[in-house]
Amino acid sequence: MMSTMKEKNKVIAIETSGHIGSVAAACGENFLQEKEFSAPLRHTTELMPKLDELCKELNWRPGDIDQIYVSGGPGSFTGIRIAITCAKTIAYALKTPVVVVPSIDAQALNADQASQEMAEEIRYVAVVLEAGRGQVFTAVYQNIQDEPGDSSNAGYVPGYKTLIARQLMTPAELLEKAPRPLHILGEGINYHRQKLIADQVILLDKKYAQPHAGHVYRCGWLRAQAGLFLGTDGQPTMEGVTPIYMRRPEAVEKWEERQEKS
Repeated sequence: MMSTMKEKNKVIAIETSGHIGSVAAACGENFLQEKEFSAPLRHTTELMPKLDELCKELNWRPGDIDQIYVSGGPGSFTGIRIAITCAKTIAYALKTPVVVVPSIDAQALNADQASQEMAEEIRYVAVVLEAGRGQVFTAVYQNIQDEPGDSSNAGYVPGYKTLIARQLMTPAELLEKAPRPLHILGEGINYHRQKLIADQVILLDKKYAQPHAGHVYRCGWLRAQAGLFLGTDGQPTMEGVTPIYMRRPEAVEKWEERQEKS
């Protein structure tokens, strides 16, 4: 696919929080294409080559890139740090602003694909990621695409309203708080399947658990329109371009516990 477009807002999006990474490109509101890595856990070896391949196919030079959207986690610890480092490096070199997108928000958009392929309405969707200690990292969203007048979206997930913000909870707490009928997607299903089975709860196939750079772009575009950049043209400020973790480091939590007891 070749392009000689000169419009502003040429965007690249990076997703490496899952097992299979991907990169995507867009021009303003126009999504162009996505490239998936060739195999799982190839983030280190394929991220930069795939970005280079993507830009060459679009006839983009590095200096043409206006914005960078990066999936910030939670997810693969190594993958996220690679993506964040890559985004910061490009931003410093090109003086390009960055948008960090919570990976779980981008994953929620997999519900659109599931709804189409299953020919089934998905009104409420929860994304679950394994968090250890008997918990999942989760968020719950309501599909508002068919609700005229309800287009406001403080969560910046296109077509969805955030009902339960990103947080840690047990599967039982999720089922207690979430509305029905509830569709659940994410790799956390593999760890908590039996605990997530309940009336009017549909566990989606594992193919809908894979994050996509195209969805990082869709969430990032909304944030960009709201001015939620971490960095500005000419003077990038990258302190806020950091990974999003499920919980604070265990060593910090233990230290705080000791302080409370002393």
